[in-house]
Amino acid sequence: MALTTSSALKQFIEQQGLSLSVYQDQAPDGTLLITPNTAAGLPSPYVTVDEALPVIPDQLEDGVATTVKEHVTVHVWMAWKNLLAPNTPRMEDPALAGKIAKALHGSRLLTSGSGAPPTTVYGVLVHSIGPRILERDENVVHVPIWVEVWRNL
Repeated sequence: MALTTSSALKQFIEQQGLSLSVYQDQAPDGTLLITPNTAAGLPSPYVTVDEALPVIPDQLEDGVATTVKEHVTVHVWMAWKNLLAPNTPRMEDPALAGKIAKALHGSRLLTSGSGAPPTTVYGVLVHSIGPRILERDENVVHVPIWVEVWRNL
């Protein structure tokens, strides 16, 4: 069982077959968006997850807060261009954020093994994808995805 919502999201996203690494809050120092092991370089996008921004109790008809809406931001990070090989087209995958959002929307974050959510998840609702943020000087494309995780308190 995952200990936090971000751990459950990490396990779920990594099992979607998108070849992504997922980190809580930020990637470790030295994480590369382009691997330098070949002359052309290989794109290596990754995802970070910010959780509990905020957690809002949902009052039911009995007046007791037993469910919550947890606001979570899933950040997709990609290299914009391959600066190691001039005159190459951009490397970002413009559909990647949409693929992640499609997998998340309506999910209950159920995974096999130890990636199960820490509590009952009733559903994930994707509110927005983007805006796409291009950091030219850093050669980075950042796309935030805002989601709500409806779960037990």
